[in-house]
Order: sequence, then C-alpha cells, then structure tokens
Amino acid sequence: MKTAPGLRARLAVLASLLFVSALGASEDVPFAPEADVAWISRGGEAVTLEEQLVPGKVTVVDFWAEWCLPCREVDREMAAILEASDDVALRKIDVVDWQTPVAEQYLERVSALPYLLVFDKTGQRIAVVEGLDLKRLRRAISKGQRTGRGSN
Repeated sequence: MKTAPGLRARLAVLASLLFVSALGASEDVPFAPEADVAWISRGGEAVTLEEQLVPGKVTVVDFWAEWCLPCREVDREMAAILEASDDVALRKIDVVDWQTPVAEQYLERVSALPYLLVFDKTGQRIAVVEGLDLKRLRRAISKGQRTGRGSN
C-alpha cells in the first residue's frame, strides 16, 4: 500500500510519541548544574549556530525532539561526557517537528533524529552525527578536544 510522504511522516511521529509515552521517557534527562548546557531553541524558531559556539570548548549542537526516543540516549551520553569534561558545551535545539523554521533551516536533507553537529575548540565543524551513533559522537568530541588545544 502506497502512502503520501507527508502522511508517512505524521504516522512515524505519532508512533514515536506513543512509544515514548509508553516507556515513560518524556522527561528531560537531568544534567549536572555545572554542566555547560543551554537550550537555544525550545519552540522550533530559527537560530544562528555561529553565535552559540563556545570559544575554547568543543561545542555539540543537538537537534532534538520530545518525541525522539534515541535523543534521550544521546542526552544520557552527553550528561556523562559533560560530567567528565569541562571543555565540552552542549547546545540543544528542540525542532518540535519537521515543519518548524529551525527544521527547515538546518534539517532539509536529514531524514531522522538524533542529528548532532560537533565543533572543535576553534569553532570549526568537525563532525556530523546522524542517528544514534554514540561511539561516533564520543570520537568526534575527543577529536575536537585534541584540536586547537592552545586556543583556551
């Protein structure tokens, strides 16, 4: 049976919401108070990423959604990374859905979340992590920590 792409996307979101609700995973993962975490968009509004990069720190930009269960796994991983490393910053963007301004701005060719951009300490993008690939995320952060060591 063929379905329209828009209908298929809506059904996928609905299924994800039901799955997340069934697991009770709709709560935010708590980050330590001293962790460098900031929400730069909670309503899907457009953002300028360059303004959010933290000089001297590896900055991870996390395109996130409440209905995205794998995004919770990324949150747990990032909480552990941030607890162990004071040279990493996390900037979170709630895309809300695929039709919001921020989704149209940055996610036009992205088919699924999680979607993360990793910038080194000098502000150069060094990795894109698509999907739930925690090993790749850790490798990218480690690479960013090695890059521009003298730029603190």
